[in-house]
Amino acid sequence: MLILARLALLAYISTLIALSLANLSSNNIPPIMMFDKILHLGAYFTLGIISFFASASRTQYKLLLALGFILGIALEIAQATLTDYRGGDVADQVANTLGLLVSFQLCSLPPIKKWRAKQST
Repeated sequence: MLILARLALLAYISTLIALSLANLSSNNIPPIMMFDKILHLGAYFTLGIISFFASASRTQYKLLLALGFILGIALEIAQATLTDYRGGDVADQVANTLGLLVSFQLCSLPPIKKWRAKQST
């Protein structure tokens, strides 16, 4: 299962990078206030959950979350500097970070930790 989770993580990160740098039309985004921040939070929450399943230990999980945080910063910088159709946004990085933190908190709940311990044995 760990190998499949790691493959899923690689596929998800690749998709996240591609979508973050793609020239997407904003015409299809619902006119809900802060909707793109909700998308960022959800995307990085999902990254955090997949990272949980792709890690063999709590230390690995924390490392993957830190790398996810760095990825978010790198993508915001890339949007601001490498494209003329996207812009970097500090608020997007805040939403990314919140998504990672919420996933970490969820995966730190005692029932999840207990389940994880059973899976390791």
